Amino acid sequence: MIEKIRYFVREGFKNIWVNRIMSIASICILTICLLLLGTSVLISINVHNLMNSVEQQNQIGVFLKDDADQAAIDQIGQDLRKLPDVAKVEFVSKAQALENEKKQLGKDQDLLSGVDKDNFFPNSYKVTLSNMQHYNLVVQKIHALPHIESVNEHSGVAEKLNSISSTVGWVGFWLFVLLAAVSLFIIVYTIKLAVYVRRREVNIMKFVGATDWFIRWPFFVEGLLIGLLSGVIGSILQWYLYGGLIKRLFSSLRIIHPIAYSSVGVLLSLGFILSGILLGVVGSLISVHRYLRV
Repeated sequence: MIEKIRYFVREGFKNIWVNRIMSIASICILTICLLLLGTSVLISINVHNLMNSVEQQNQIGVFLKDDADQAAIDQIGQDLRKLPDVAKVEFVSKAQALENEKKQLGKDQDLLSGVDKDNFFPNSYKVTLSNMQHYNLVVQKIHALPHIESVNEHSGVAEKLNSISSTVGWVGFWLFVLLAAVSLFIIVYTIKLAVYVRRREVNIMKFVGATDWFIRWPFFVEGLLIGLLSGVIGSILQWYLYGGLIKRLFSSLRIIHPIAYSSVGVLLSLGFILSGILLGVVGSLISVHRYLRV
């Protein structure tokens, strides 16, 4: 049994070497196919993490008009506390807002010198929600309150990020399907060439009593090896691509903290290898069924 396996593997590598140009083309296209799928998955995961981060920032800034007197300010605070899912309402006066800004500027707080006399910061409320279930409803009700100058909220951010993630996912998926079909075609053609090159040897093996499956197995192994090599190469390239390009791109945006590749690398590599093997074996099955007459 072990000798048979060794023979099949040896013959599979022999077929790849004999048709090395087509084999390399198959490996390259299948590797690109896997890289596109992996890249779209990694981008989607990072965007999904950003969406979760945005949703966890469940604060709404409510800025009041300058014409709101103390009675109106107090009434707005009471109205805000009555809204659904509101866990905390904190009033920030003009003077406190100025002090907060000075603390953020640190050594550069001199830029705000002279602002104390003519404080342009508005009175405001910080509204903290217990969850995001009624987020849009709360924002709408806040906008409807009197003396509201503006509302600092991110109700559309999650939707936009979700749209981006969905678009990246679908584009990546259809590119994967397209390139997978091209890869399959090239693998089928590569093994067809191997069958043609070894047609005399196949006839001799059949003449001396070799079984159909014994003749077919080297071609199955050839497709499997093409898929396996594509998966391994794709896994290595994806690691370099993520660390050198995708992660650096997300880091430059400063709003996304990219995930560590180690957290998904094993599963992604396993997916690459299994997908490559599957496409390679399917291609060899199609080719052997069509072109190998035993």
